[in-house]
Amino acid sequence: DVPADHAESNYKLAYEAMLSRLPLSPQQIHRVPTELGPSRAADDYEAAIRAHVGEGRFDLILLGLGDDGHTASLFPGTQALEVTERLVVANFVPKLDAWRITFTVPLINAADTVFFLVSGAGKASALHGVLLGGYQPEALPAQRIAPVPGKLFWMADAEAAAQVANKPQYPEQDFIYRRIPL
Repeated sequence: DVPADHAESNYKLAYEAMLSRLPLSPQQIHRVPTELGPSRAADDYEAAIRAHVGEGRFDLILLGLGDDGHTASLFPGTQALEVTERLVVANFVPKLDAWRITFTVPLINAADTVFFLVSGAGKASALHGVLLGGYQPEALPAQRIAPVPGKLFWMADAEAAAQVANKPQYPEQDFIYRRIPL
């Protein structure tokens, strides 16, 4: 129920940080109509995706990682984790005491490319758990993201990557760590 211009709006954050800087027309930006309420907003956004993408797949989905291992609004222990027949759902998140609208795991995993961007020391433990820990998809929803036959990329800053970069006990993993000035 967060309006598009609210300080906690993901749309506002994405628009100000990225979308407003790209050569896009307003018709190319499709925000979740949160003012409609959770259920209707999810239904309308799914309809918009089907109208623009059809039964195809997204070329690219950009995701973040929460310090609890969530991604999109797929939080640990929430009902949206089990949804397989929808593209977008309203998901009640008890720890936030709020409804969130989220892409479902099947929609994300159908993408050609999924790219995680992770920053900050507060994400280090979650990133380690998701990439190097045992498979616990209920507790670490980001582990469910595995696009097939798509590609999955992770980019993390030095603080977030502190527990995964160059771990010799995982030689089969191709972790690349370089400090990139911003």
